[in-house]
Amino acid sequence: MKDIAVYFIYATAVFITGKYFYRWWNGELNNSAIFEWFGRGFFFAWGVLTATAVLMLIVRLIVEGAA
Repeated sequence: MKDIAVYFIYATAVFITGKYFYRWWNGELNNSAIFEWFGRGFFFAWGVLTATAVLMLIVRLIVEGAA
């Protein structure tokens, strides 16, 4: 059940990223707004999500290896 929650969080993050990329691509957002958004934590947030996924993978491998 915990995996479904994690998948939902990642799917939401990917959807929001795609939504804003599409708006930027069509000219609805200007470049200065996008660069400010990136500077305020976009890449930090993706780094945290990736680190969380890696930690979950490591824990799962350790638990399955011990069983």
